[in-house]
Amino acid sequence: MPFLSQPLTGALACAVAIAAGCASPSFSDRGDDAGKPDAPDARSPSPQPSGPPDAQVEAAPSGCTGSTCASDAGQPPIDPGPGSDAALPTGAQPVDGKPAWAAAFEGTYAVRTRFYGREQPTQLVPFTHELVHLVDVHYDATSGRVSLDAALCEDHGDLLTTPPASVRVLYPDKVARRSFNVLYEEGFFRTEAPPLLTGWHEAEPAGCATASTAARSADQTWLTGGTCSCSSSDVPPTAKNDCRIEDSDGDGAPGQTIQVSGGFDDKNYVRVKDFSQFVRGVIASNGKHVAQFARNEDFYVLQCAGGGPCPRNSLDFCAVTEVLFEPLRALPASGKSWTCADVRAQKDACTFFGGCTPLTLPNGC
Repeated sequence: MPFLSQPLTGALACAVAIAAGCASPSFSDRGDDAGKPDAPDARSPSPQPSGPPDAQVEAAPSGCTGSTCASDAGQPPIDPGPGSDAALPTGAQPVDGKPAWAAAFEGTYAVRTRFYGREQPTQLVPFTHELVHLVDVHYDATSGRVSLDAALCEDHGDLLTTPPASVRVLYPDKVARRSFNVLYEEGFFRTEAPPLLTGWHEAEPAGCATASTAARSADQTWLTGGTCSCSSSDVPPTAKNDCRIEDSDGDGAPGQTIQVSGGFDDKNYVRVKDFSQFVRGVIASNGKHVAQFARNEDFYVLQCAGGGPCPRNSLDFCAVTEVLFEPLRALPASGKSWTCADVRAQKDACTFFGGCTPLTLPNGC
């Protein structure tokens, strides 16, 4: 699910990214070799996510179990918020052959995720960030697996500068959907999933097996020489001419496009490897579940539309995160299945998530 960006030093700069979208389903089933170092100039945030260590990097187990990690996450108590019901009672009986928690969780939701932080190293520029997903939770009776299928509907953030600035993923519906496994332990749910790749793919052209360049792909229209550069390693790419870079949103530019607006207007073209997970979730009997968010993302700005070098500041994330589930039990006005357009319309009308609550920096962040 790619997130927020790299802000400014003097002039406003490079921007948000994140994870999982709402058209033409395309699931990432790629694994990850967490033992391989990042490229020296790759800009991955140095702070660890606020969630449990075993949810951070799918292929790098930390040695703790999910329940142990969740209980030691160091987060403040979860507040279900207005309109929420009591958490599902421990030891609740199965429903129609399903575990009680799975029966209570199964369904379709709009999900709002909020997280916060400050730009490093100055700590002078705080930011807020919000994601909205359309989510389907399904229990498979044959395998006993509970899956959470997430489509990204909105991804935006604000840099709290003077004047303020904003960053927004321009085509969230083009981001690939992401499918998570849901685990339930000691009264909490959490997710597991391979990382989601946006703006690039791991496979190189066949020509890279014997040469340092290969014919560019049909969508690499920003490359004018007819060839792309083969990589000598399998760390995520940091150059727009890398053969693994793709135009994931179909706008003719490398990677994923992010709009920066406010004191300085620009477009940034990025690639993302998103490991983020939902953690310490509490299932409520009325369907208004809550959770926390372990943000963990390898994010790199390939090019800034305005030209010149892109700033590469890192971000320091606050411990406070908020995930709200809004159950979608009735069909939308169109009478068809829910879409991201429906979710955005209802959110903008303040009918979801307890109304239009401001996206503000929490106390102590």
